[in-house]
Amino acid sequence: MVREASGPNEIVMISAEALWRHVSPPVALAENEMAAAGSEDAYWAARRAFVAEVAAAAGRDAEIVAVLRRQDVCAESMFKERVKGTAYAEPFETYIEAFSHRFRYFDQLSVWAEFFSTVTAAVY
Repeated sequence: MVREASGPNEIVMISAEALWRHVSPPVALAENEMAAAGSEDAYWAARRAFVAEVAAAAGRDAEIVAVLRRQDVCAESMFKERVKGTAYAEPFETYIEAFSHRFRYFDQLSVWAEFFSTVTAAVY
């Protein structure tokens, strides 16, 4: 889809934080995609299914560049965003336990590396 829409010498850049958290089938409206999946194994299977869909659309030769915040800074920011924007009232420690999969950068990037030949990460 992406490949067909672009010209032969065009570079297409897609910047989407949502690519970091989506799974397939989608559970975007769930409070927590890991909990919605039912188990850690089911979550990683759903995560792989989503990344496979991205690979099918973009092509395996697409280059993946993940620009990541330091995990502690990212976790704090996402926690504050959730508290401010939703009715979430759990303490930070509970948030970290519930959403730890989002901060497991090596595991997340390893899934992308299963489907794309070039995966690069930069931390700021």
